[in-house]
Amino acid sequence: QLIPAAISLTYAKTFWGVCRARTGIKLNWRLICAPASVQDYVCIHELCHLRHPNHSPAFWALTHSLTPHVDQAEQWLKAHGSELFRLG
Repeated sequence: QLIPAAISLTYAKTFWGVCRARTGIKLNWRLICAPASVQDYVCIHELCHLRHPNHSPAFWALTHSLTPHVDQAEQWLKAHGSELFRLG
């Protein structure tokens, strides 16, 4: 039931994704170089913003209920994210 209005890629150098109810989800193209579990996490994280446009406890509960990779993915992005942002 978390269906975005649109899906597109972004060349942003400061974020992995963004989601707005009216404009949809934008994902950073550099995620293609991340592990599949990290890609899944970022997609799910952004889609959860359709229901909770914040980072409230309800948002995190929903995110954790939809993917088991939250903590590992965030750790991976903190450890390797700067490398990805240097691409293109």
